[in-house]
Amino acid sequence: MRSRAPWEDKGDLDKAMAMHGKPRLVLNLDCPPQDSLIDNGAKEEEQPRKEWPPPSARQLQYEQMQKQAYVAALTASKGLWQARDAVPFKSTLSVTTSKLHQARTDRQEWALLGFLARKAPMLTATAHVDLEYEFDVKEVLRWLDGVQKLEVVFADRTGTFSFTVPETLVQLTSLTYLSLINHAGLDPWELTELSSLTALQSFKYQGPMDDPIPPGAFRGLGHLTSLDLEVCGSNNFEEAFQLTAAHLSACTGLRRLVLPNDMEDLCNWKQVQLRLSLEEAPNTLQQLEEIDFALQRACSDPAFWRVLPLLPSLRRLKAGIAYGALSAVLRECLPACQHLAHLDLYMYSEPSLVQLPSSLTSLTLTWSSALQTVPLTASICSLSLEGCHELLDWPPQVSGFTQLTPLSLESCHLAEVPGCVASLPALEVLEMADNNFQDLPQLGCINTLRRLGLYGSALPWVPCTLEGASRLSYLNLAGQLDLVVEEDGLAVLCSLPVLKFLAVSECEGIELEDLVEVGEEEGEEGVGDEEEEEYYGYVGWSRLRGSLPGVQIADLEAHGQWVFTRDALEEIERFGV
Repeated sequence: MRSRAPWEDKGDLDKAMAMHGKPRLVLNLDCPPQDSLIDNGAKEEEQPRKEWPPPSARQLQYEQMQKQAYVAALTASKGLWQARDAVPFKSTLSVTTSKLHQARTDRQEWALLGFLARKAPMLTATAHVDLEYEFDVKEVLRWLDGVQKLEVVFADRTGTFSFTVPETLVQLTSLTYLSLINHAGLDPWELTELSSLTALQSFKYQGPMDDPIPPGAFRGLGHLTSLDLEVCGSNNFEEAFQLTAAHLSACTGLRRLVLPNDMEDLCNWKQVQLRLSLEEAPNTLQQLEEIDFALQRACSDPAFWRVLPLLPSLRRLKAGIAYGALSAVLRECLPACQHLAHLDLYMYSEPSLVQLPSSLTSLTLTWSSALQTVPLTASICSLSLEGCHELLDWPPQVSGFTQLTPLSLESCHLAEVPGCVASLPALEVLEMADNNFQDLPQLGCINTLRRLGLYGSALPWVPCTLEGASRLSYLNLAGQLDLVVEEDGLAVLCSLPVLKFLAVSECEGIELEDLVEVGEEEGEEGVGDEEEEEYYGYVGWSRLRGSLPGVQIADLEAHGQWVFTRDALEEIERFGV
C-alpha cells in the first residue's frame, strides 16, 4: 500500500503546518496566493509510491487537486502571517456564517483559521463572531487564543432554542471584554462557566434566558468592573427578572451597571429588574461609578432612587423613561450628588431642573416635553436638549458658559436662534436640526465652530453669516423645502477654507452647458432663455460640485424625517456618499 501525502490526512496536515511554525485556520481571504513566499517545488514533491496497482487517471487528478489546494492554503497563510508581525492589528476580525462556509467551499478554511490564530493575540479591536451553528462557534473560538476583546452573536436557525457556553470560549483566558448576543435561550447557570476568565473586566449579555437567574450565577466573577444585562424571559417566570443583593454581592469590583431596554425584537418579554432595599443598596452599589437604567423597567420604585446621594463614587447617570414620580424624585436628589459629572435623562417630565451639582460637566435631556427653563450650571461643558418643545426661558447667564463647546438643540420647535446661544463664544459643535427658524444671526463662535447642523429648518438661502468661518468643516443644510443655492450662497460656501462635508437637498439650477445642449438638440430659440429665466441665479449640482472639488457633498431627501435621516448621515460620513 502506498504512503499518504501530507495533504490527504487532517492530522498530517496539522503536522505539516506545524513544521512551518503556523497553526491551521478558517476564514474568508481576499489575498491572492503569493508563490514567491514559498518554495512550491519543495512542498509539491511526490511521496514514493508503489507502481502496483497503478492509480487511475481520476485518482491522479483528485490527488493533484488536493495537492494544489494544500499548497495554495499554505502559501496564502504564510503571506498573511508575515504581513504585520511588527505592529498591532487594528482592523476588526469578522467571522460570519457566509464567510466561513465560502471559505470551506473555496478550500481556504485552513488558511483562514491560521490567519485568525496568528492575529488574535495582537488584535487591538474587537473580534466579531456572528454564526448560526453552535458547532461553528466552537470551532472558530478554538483559533482565537490570545484575543482580548470578543463579541459573539449566536443567531440560531436550526430550531435549537438554547445556547451553551462552549469550552473553547472559557479557554480564552486573555479576554478582558466579552459580549454575548444570543437569539436563542440560555440557562443562567451557564454564566458560572465564565469564572475561569480571570482577566475578564467587562461582560455584556443580550437575549432571553430559559429560567430564573440564580443568586450564584455570578459567582466567580468578582473581578468584573462592568456588567451589562439586557436580559428578558417569558411571562412564566416572575422571579427570573430579579437582580438582588445576593446576585451582585459576588461582584465586589463592579464599577458600571447597565440594565437598558434596547431589544426591540424582544419588547414583549419581561425585562430584568433591580430589587434592592434602601438598606442594601448603599453597600451593594458602593463602588459604582456609572449607572445606565431604563427606570420604568429596570427599577420602577421611586423610593429606591433616593439612594443616589449615598453613592460616593457615582460619576455617570443615564436614566431612560424617567417620567412621573421618578422625575420628581430625581429633581430632589440630584443636587446632593456632589461627584456627578455626566447626566443623561430620557423623558424627564418636570418643568425644570432648578439646581444641578456643581461637578456636572455634561447634561443631556431627550424628549423632556415639559421642560420650560434651561438648566444652569457654570461647570457645564456639553449640553444637549433634544425634543424639548416647551423651552420658554433662556436666562442671559447662558451666554457666559465659556466652557461649553458642543450644544444640541434638535427638534425644539425654535422659531429663531436664542440670542444667548448666538453669543456663546467657544462653541465648536452646534446642532439645531428640525427647527423652524428662517435666518441665522451673527454667531459669537464663528471662529471656533467646526460643525453646524441646520437640517429641516426653513432657511431660504445659504446663511451669509457663515462667510469666512475659518474652522467649519461640516455643514448640514439638507431637509429644507425652499432653500436654494444662489451665486451669493455659493460664494459663502467657497469662502469656507476647511469645509470637508456638505449636505443639501434638491439643488436645482441651470448650468451653461445645459443651456447649450438644449439649444442644439431642440433647435428652438427661446427654450434656453425660458429655463435660464426660471432658474436665473440658481446653482445646479454640477456647478456646486465643480466649485467645491475637495468637499464630500451628500444629496438628501428634502422630506425625510430627521430621526431617520440622522442615521443615514452617520453612514454617509463613515463610508462615503
